[in-house]
Amino acid sequence: MQEIEPINPYAPPKAQPLLAEDGEDTSLPRRPRSVKWATFVFGTFTLIMGVLYWQAFNDLGDRKFWQEMSIFDRVLLLPIGLGLSWFGGRRKIAYYVNSGILALIAIIITWQLFLKWLLDGAFAKVFMLDRAFEALVCCLLCYLSYRFTFGLPSRRYFGVAREEAKTESPV
Repeated sequence: MQEIEPINPYAPPKAQPLLAEDGEDTSLPRRPRSVKWATFVFGTFTLIMGVLYWQAFNDLGDRKFWQEMSIFDRVLLLPIGLGLSWFGGRRKIAYYVNSGILALIAIIITWQLFLKWLLDGAFAKVFMLDRAFEALVCCLLCYLSYRFTFGLPSRRYFGVAREEAKTESPV
């Protein structure tokens, strides 16, 4: 017959399982909204650019499209970002590369929009609501880049957040 061990208040605590009642792992933070939105942006832009390039491949006579294309025109960057968002997990390389891609895309789109407005006289030609929509999308993309790169939930998710040093005041 086995005796019941009495409760010892001085015994070290036993390890508790890190699973919640529904079986989810609570030790790791959930995927933040900025990471989900970045994956959505990468997927949407990849789809749009894929359709544009498919049309360009089918219509090889459109020389203007091929002359304006550059390597920084989100050709290779978007599928890389999408792949890292899907398969990169919580790796730091996924954080750094996707942060760079988002920042580069935000800079390119902002610069192209600025040049379009400045040089083409776009305000005189098109309805003002179109310009407001372009500015809103540009600002949202810049905000997403900021939140993904510098937002604390995103940095915690990827394990990049610095632990705040606990300093006591001398007073």
